[in-house]
Amino acid sequence: MTTAPKLSIYSDRSWLYGAAPEAVGRLFVEAPRRVIPARTRLPFGNSHMVALVEKGLMATYAGFEGEFRLITGLFGQGSILGGVKALTHAGRRMPLSLRTLCDTTVRTIDAVHFREALAADKTLENDVLSYFLVMHERQIDGLLVMEYLPLADRLAMLVETLYFAMGVAPSETPVELPLSLNASDLADMLRAERASVSRVLSRWGRAGIFRREGRALLFASARLHEQNASGVAFP
Repeated sequence: MTTAPKLSIYSDRSWLYGAAPEAVGRLFVEAPRRVIPARTRLPFGNSHMVALVEKGLMATYAGFEGEFRLITGLFGQGSILGGVKALTHAGRRMPLSLRTLCDTTVRTIDAVHFREALAADKTLENDVLSYFLVMHERQIDGLLVMEYLPLADRLAMLVETLYFAMGVAPSETPVELPLSLNASDLADMLRAERASVSRVLSRWGRAGIFRREGRALLFASARLHEQNASGVAFP
């Protein structure tokens, strides 16, 4: 039995932003629906829209358009993208880029409409602000992970989180990661060198917890903790 501390400092799942309060959904009922293909890259920092993710997974990265290294957040089904920016950085250009990790369906509304709707319903506003607080904690955790944990630990936690975000149960045998990602993409998300990530994956391959099938990456996500260099436990 391990006595290792939790990897997270504040949240229960670094990077990953969960579903927003159910009542928020009514703001998007009549909003246009858009399907964004996998691997689409967008200058999120220039946007003045708020999106509700209905299906899929999106990642935000530090940097302006064309810079897709160092992940800052993962937005899965039911999460709200752009809400914090709409409330606290209205009209400002921010150094954030966006990429879809699979085909993703969203509904979008204007940031002004989002702010006005919350201002008119204080109960909803309080619920949304509490939700954003949790998001902020997960973002802080993600940055701490990037700064202080060895690459193998960071990669293991990221991969395990990606499976969780896609609703795939932990597996003792390698299962395909259902996302349009390759080893270079994983390296970029961690702001690591491609060669360094490849060495970790090769070690995991020898341990039987990773393999490739064509372009697909397969991981035994339930066993990734075996490779932790730091000895800390996953959430």
